[in-house]
Amino acid sequence: MDSPSKFIRSLPQKDRERILEIIFQLRKGKTDGLDLKKLKGYDALFRVRIGKYRIICEQQKEYGFIVVKVTRRDDTTYNL
Repeated sequence: MDSPSKFIRSLPQKDRERILEIIFQLRKGKTDGLDLKKLKGYDALFRVRIGKYRIICEQQKEYGFIVVKVTRRDDTTYNL
């Protein structure tokens, strides 16, 4: 099982539902209202801030956004 799925399943239900809702928005290409920011030093990586959690995603022409990592914000969040 991939890391983002495993992490999401370990979250409390309220947080899990909130994160999954945002992931579905990203997959549809809807970024309005999201705290989306391009990561410095990367061509196509972005982060979405959701309270104490971060979704790291890659923008692709064919597929929109692909989730790379979902994690709780700490000192190692952006070590990719």
